[in-house]
Amino acid sequence: MFDELPIELVYHILELAAQLAQTDAHAWVATSLALVSREVHKLIIPTIYHAVLLDSRRDTMLSVDAFKPPPHARHTRCLMLRGSSSADGSLYPQLLTFFPAVDTFAVDYN
Repeated sequence: MFDELPIELVYHILELAAQLAQTDAHAWVATSLALVSREVHKLIIPTIYHAVLLDSRRDTMLSVDAFKPPPHARHTRCLMLRGSSSADGSLYPQLLTFFPAVDTFAVDYN
């Protein structure tokens, strides 16, 4: 079926499917699509990394010295920190250098 469609339309369908699947219940769809082929992987990765949540309450100790962002961090547009112990905000400018394309940044101290 897809082999009869223009490749641009196939890419658009895959990208839209990954965007619509960015919920907790369906996040597996986007990651599964990224495994289809190298071309689809390159297409889907920006969608997967569009929004990133670093939650120190669950599994992340936020330390700039220890933090090694994935190479795909350049695709992150929305960065959220939850449970950060850096109440004075001194960590944030350094952390944001790892995510150069961020245009939305939020911190939840709870």
